[in-house]
Amino acid sequence: MLTLAFLLASPVHLEPDSGLFANTVYHVICLAQQISCSREKFEAFWHEELNWGEEDDEALGAVNSSLDHLDNASPDAEAVPVPANFPSFYPGYRARYSLLGSILDSGSVSAIAEAVEDSLPAGHARRLARAFAHFEARLRPWWQAQDPGRATSYSLEVIAKMKDAGLGDLADQIGGFLGSRLPRIGVHAVVAPYGGKGGRATPMATHVFVEYLPEDTTTQGAWKTLHEVVHILYDHAPIERHRGLVAQFLDAGQIHSVAHYVLLNEAVATASQLIAFERLGVEMKNFYSDPFIPRLALTTQPLLAAALTERSTLYSGFAERYMRAADAELGSEVLRPQYMLLGVGVLGVDRHPDAAEAYFDLIPPRSIATSDESGEAFPEFPEVNVVELLTHGELGPEKELFQADISAAQRRGFVYSPPPTSKRRVYLISGRSEEDLVEAVRRFAKLDDVTPSGLLLVFD
Repeated sequence: MLTLAFLLASPVHLEPDSGLFANTVYHVICLAQQISCSREKFEAFWHEELNWGEEDDEALGAVNSSLDHLDNASPDAEAVPVPANFPSFYPGYRARYSLLGSILDSGSVSAIAEAVEDSLPAGHARRLARAFAHFEARLRPWWQAQDPGRATSYSLEVIAKMKDAGLGDLADQIGGFLGSRLPRIGVHAVVAPYGGKGGRATPMATHVFVEYLPEDTTTQGAWKTLHEVVHILYDHAPIERHRGLVAQFLDAGQIHSVAHYVLLNEAVATASQLIAFERLGVEMKNFYSDPFIPRLALTTQPLLAAALTERSTLYSGFAERYMRAADAELGSEVLRPQYMLLGVGVLGVDRHPDAAEAYFDLIPPRSIATSDESGEAFPEFPEVNVVELLTHGELGPEKELFQADISAAQRRGFVYSPPPTSKRRVYLISGRSEEDLVEAVRRFAKLDDVTPSGLLLVFD
């Protein structure tokens, strides 16, 4: 018998739209830092090739002003134990993505103001429309010199390749697995302004953008598009389903369950990509640059394939099987800071920028909340693990907890983890000076197990 999620799933129609307007939208939202993109290339292109000027600054400022207005007008997110692993859980993100999706759906700069009038005050809507019109006019001469039809041809060929390889049917099945109803997804080929290795692909609202170079094949575009379509479907699953999923991970009782949850979205999307590789005849060599995601994807692929065959869903026992497979694959690595703290709240970032830079370089999180208020406990995420960067002079009453054993505050640096009073763990990383704090971060990053309580390391 089909599950309710599969009964509700509807075919996903991939709709190509890769003209000047879609490419302009991508340039603008990339420059505005609203999506993951090859930002350095696009910024260099606008500054070096198109001679970025004051009018460009003003137009980009108008875009950011409108998006900031949406953020300020959005309600706070509902409480959730740990940061959600999909962006549209947060009202500000959801409002921005919806607005940007409406801009793309409008189809032309002349239709933007009307398309966003229900989301923005009239003044913002008009300024936003003028800003996109400005950038389209600036991009047009370059665009017309690039054989403009090739972007449209590429997106059409990518979608045809996906259909021939059965990836459209696969997307429909994954929509059922995720309980996500989303009949239309836009696919936009973006002509990369500069060469280089491998263009980026990224989702935004109900749209997929694929940066491509002349040497990129439609096979590459097909699996990249499928990967991002899965992210979109995951993102648009019902919120109550996502809440139940978080509860399943936290109820598992594992000290590293949050990290397993943080990577679930990417593990499912990349496992889907591996299925696409098989259908497209692509070699699975160096398919993802990350210490954990490729391994989790390989362990998730057979679980996903079985779930699609059985027509079961992400919410009906899959989490337990996924966590068991992840534990078997990663072993003791789940206790290292690089895994334990994939989802984290970090305090003291603005006060200690060098230590923060070292932390994010050596222990890169994938889900993060930050604050510069010492002692702030991230009440919106009551079970997220917390790291506080501080110097000895900023230590509060907590230093008395460990001075009975060792006078850590007299040493160059230390890391202390108070006994947990909930599922949250707290890590105080402290140094006598800013340089010592950076060194404490470096030493913390080398630990093999950060789950004990008390003094984890101390050094002179």
